Amino acid sequence: MQPRDAVRALEHSRRHGGAAGRGEHMAGYGLMGLTFDSGDVLAFRCFTASSIGPPYRSIWHRRPDGRWVIHTNVEPSRGCPRYFGPALDAYDVDDIEISWNGPAEISIAAARSRLHVAMRLAATPLTRLLGAASNAAPDAILQRRRAGSVAGGILGAGPLSLAGTAPSGHQFLIRPRALWRVAAAAAVIEGRDAGPVVVMSQQTELGGFLIPRRGLFATGRVRFIGPSDAAPVLQNGSSEH
Repeated sequence: MQPRDAVRALEHSRRHGGAAGRGEHMAGYGLMGLTFDSGDVLAFRCFTASSIGPPYRSIWHRRPDGRWVIHTNVEPSRGCPRYFGPALDAYDVDDIEISWNGPAEISIAAARSRLHVAMRLAATPLTRLLGAASNAAPDAILQRRRAGSVAGGILGAGPLSLAGTAPSGHQFLIRPRALWRVAAAAAVIEGRDAGPVVVMSQQTELGGFLIPRRGLFATGRVRFIGPSDAAPVLQNGSSEH
């Protein structure tokens, strides 16, 4: 299945796949991580269904100086800053637009942040194999650190954070359903050209959450179990709005 078709199926179903009362559940798709010659690192999440609020979109951006910012289109306690806020330097609420220019070509833009990235995605025998294996694996297998190390090693992306503890203290479990590699990409970030895509020599992370060394795009589900809403959204940063 082409990535655009997989995404449209998710948008049509609007199901987060979780059982009521057992953690916080989301389903959707996104860019697991992408690094540019400028030193910018981008990731993207579009959750088409969420048990804690409306569907939402978030762009993660590590600037060349190492500062992490998340741009999101919902109130932060109902988006990614809920879980990763303590490790952020700032967040910003912005409109995030998604467009498909073909069955495997996607563009993502945040207007006020002057951020735009376009990608061409491609499936390989390895991404198909690992997507099928992840979809079928029991939770107990995915929760083992070795599962993420093996999957990322096969893809040449370094260890993948499929399970662990988010900066907020929530325990998370990520179950990729389908995977594609980023075959080509270009980005304009804060009004400047980010340059060509590069493969990281050393993985970067956000509060212990590892970003793949190579560009990967996935659909799937995630579950968070842990502290209540009472924890502050940001502890080490501040809002940019």
